[in-house]
Amino acid sequence: MGDGDSGDELFFVHAATWCVMSKILRVEFFQRVIPTNH
Repeated sequence: MGDGDSGDELFFVHAATWCVMSKILRVEFFQRVIPTNH
Protein backbone atom coordinates (compact mmCIF):
# COMPACT_ATOMS: atom_id res chain seq x y z
CA MET A 1 0.00 0.00 0.00
CA GLY A 2 2.16 2.83 -1.29
CA ASP A 3 -0.64 5.33 -1.92
CA GLY A 4 -1.61 5.88 1.69
CA ASP A 5 -2.21 9.60 1.16
CA SER A 6 -4.78 9.09 -1.58
CA GLY A 7 -6.46 6.43 0.56
CA ASP A 8 -6.74 8.79 3.54
CA GLU A 9 -7.96 11.59 1.29
CA LEU A 10 -10.60 9.35 -0.27
CA PHE A 11 -11.74 8.21 3.18
CA PHE A 12 -12.01 11.84 4.34
CA VAL A 13 -14.05 12.76 1.28
CA HIS A 14 -16.36 9.80 1.82
CA ALA A 15 -16.76 10.66 5.51
CA ALA A 16 -17.53 14.31 4.76
CA THR A 17 -19.99 13.38 2.00
CA TRP A 18 -21.75 10.86 4.27
CA CYS A 19 -21.97 13.44 7.07
CA VAL A 20 -23.54 16.06 4.79
CA MET A 21 -25.88 13.53 3.17
CA SER A 22 -27.05 12.18 6.52
CA LYS A 23 -27.68 15.73 7.80
CA ILE A 24 -29.71 16.66 4.71
CA LEU A 25 -31.67 13.41 4.80
CA ARG A 26 -32.36 13.85 8.50
CA VAL A 27 -33.59 17.43 7.98
CA GLU A 28 -35.85 16.36 5.10
CA PHE A 29 -37.13 13.41 7.14
CA PHE A 30 -38.06 15.60 10.11
CA GLN A 31 -39.59 18.25 7.85
CA ARG A 32 -41.81 15.62 6.24
CA VAL A 33 -42.71 13.71 9.39
CA ILE A 34 -43.04 16.69 11.72
CA PRO A 35 -44.65 19.62 9.85
CA THR A 36 -43.31 22.87 11.27
CA ASN A 37 -45.41 26.01 11.50
CA HIS A 38 -42.92 28.57 10.21
